[in-house]
Amino acid sequence: EEGAVGELSFDHAAPFFQTETGTGSIRPLSMPCPSPQSIESAQPGTDEEQARQLLREWESSGWVEKWKPVELEAEWEEGGEGHGNRNVGKDLAGQQSSVSTETDYWVGVPSMNSICKGLAAEVQKAAEVEEYFGCHVLSVEGEESVQKWKVTWRERGAKEGEEKFEFFDAAVLSDKLLIQDNKYGVLPKSYEGPLSAARELKSTTVSVLLTAFPCGSLPAFGILRPRGHPVIEKVVCDTEKPHRAKKGGPVCLVVHSTEAFAKRHLEGDWFRDEETAREEMERGLREVLKKFFPPEGVVSSPVVPVERESDADPKAERGEGSSDTDGTFPLPLVSIAHMWDCAQVARPETGTTMQSSGKGYLLDSAQGNTGGTIFLGACGDFCASSSWRGEVLGAALSGRKLAAALFDRFRKAHTACLTQT
Repeated sequence: EEGAVGELSFDHAAPFFQTETGTGSIRPLSMPCPSPQSIESAQPGTDEEQARQLLREWESSGWVEKWKPVELEAEWEEGGEGHGNRNVGKDLAGQQSSVSTETDYWVGVPSMNSICKGLAAEVQKAAEVEEYFGCHVLSVEGEESVQKWKVTWRERGAKEGEEKFEFFDAAVLSDKLLIQDNKYGVLPKSYEGPLSAARELKSTTVSVLLTAFPCGSLPAFGILRPRGHPVIEKVVCDTEKPHRAKKGGPVCLVVHSTEAFAKRHLEGDWFRDEETAREEMERGLREVLKKFFPPEGVVSSPVVPVERESDADPKAERGEGSSDTDGTFPLPLVSIAHMWDCAQVARPETGTTMQSSGKGYLLDSAQGNTGGTIFLGACGDFCASSSWRGEVLGAALSGRKLAAALFDRFRKAHTACLTQT
């Protein structure tokens, strides 16, 4: 985001990912792992060994770094503003913690999308492929006449009727929304192949507040978890992550809501009333900050305008004499609400196709009248095995498994073609 306070950057989706290395286990971020696996004593070829190798590669490439945040937790009591009854994991001096010290936090550097950018750059370099960046894919359909997948897209800023298309031997979809029946879906509704199993998946919903405060106006922390708060699920300080902070720059916070709050304000794929939801999250954030930090630990600042997405809205600014704080907390420099309507994949019910597939990917192969074979695949965190579902590493493992399967299928198809000729 760029405005009067300069350019600001927020990791508004997944703010970090975790591995538990003290006991050697890995667990998903938002759901309990039914059978945590060891990455310290992992056997060669297992998911755990591959995950450990992935982390090594990403770290040596400079895409990720470990983050050791000051993590504070407290049980929330109804009407429990103030800083009493704190049950913190670490105090501000980083002393003894009741939060598990066996959890490693990882972040992309300089932002969470560094992993995707790095992987894309590697593919381009290795395969000399052309990248179509900033294109909105509209449909993926099998073209029988040429035995290819026809991918139709529209470039960013292009108008309706300015669509382009290209033919491919294989198409890979890395988001469940591309398969499901919604405005992002690209497969024909009549499609009933193996990838249709992803249509049964559900997603969690999160509202996100991106906000920034003046430099030095808040105590240093990494993550706040107000357990049981009706609005706020966690607060992450992006500025405390490696390679984020700028000397004298604002303190950037990413605030995730509870799912109940998000669903209450969701209409379609956006807010029912964005301003109301944003203001509720701002109030919730102030409550949380007051609970974790006594007023004397916070530096108040002059009342300043708040950057909104629409400067034309007279309610978007707070001028002199505003009373939305009690004078002990600074007003934000920036405050923007975002609805993450399809956040993480929810755990599928026992016995469903996705729950029982176990391969870590979905793959469809179609044999045409001319003898050619075209492939359609899906990979991502939604395809990963149950203990990895919803995880960054799970998505990466899924992609690797699909790539290996596609390579094997193409090799066999090529061999069969040579044999026939």
